[in-house]
Amino acid sequence: MRIGIIILLATLFSLYACDDLNQNDPKRQLFNNKMDLPETGSQTFGNITFKLSNLFEPYELKSFAYNQEALMLSIPALNLYFSVEQFKNESLNKFIDPQLGNFSTLDNLHNTYVIYRQKSFDTFVSSIAKDLKISSPNKAIVQVIQDGNEYSEELQLYLIATVSFNNEYYVFQFIGKKANMGYLYDDFLAIIKSIKAKA
Repeated sequence: MRIGIIILLATLFSLYACDDLNQNDPKRQLFNNKMDLPETGSQTFGNITFKLSNLFEPYELKSFAYNQEALMLSIPALNLYFSVEQFKNESLNKFIDPQLGNFSTLDNLHNTYVIYRQKSFDTFVSSIAKDLKISSPNKAIVQVIQDGNEYSEELQLYLIATVSFNNEYYVFQFIGKKANMGYLYDDFLAIIKSIKAKA
């Protein structure tokens, strides 16, 4: 009888311990937070700060960035990657496609970045680029690029925002599975809308 009670107590303890561990799992936290990324903290990069979930952790590879001045983070459990790149005059001139025409620097940077992203797929589907209201006189353009291969088991999708803030240029990205990105789109927009000048 005593052994049975000890086994029962040990089983209950292990179940509660596992439940506590599950509460820290990013998927569980996302679910518990109504499919929004939880625990928003503040992140600084270049001359800006913005709100970002504390679930993100450093990601050493810069395989998703075209510019060396980049911050890369990820949430491995969600297969979600985040990047922000800063483009200064020298890197802008090297990066922007000179054949794009006489548009604004923001438009040309965005269009060049989107073209590079599209080239990473054999086939692709792109949304129409749209303006996103942020603090005036700053501007942002948002666009979605996704793998057009409908037979791919894990369709990749890019959420891209190109931002002009205090005469500096930044490109933000969420990269992940298409199946996950529908409910993370509003999180991405919230990041862009939260941009402020670094104090």
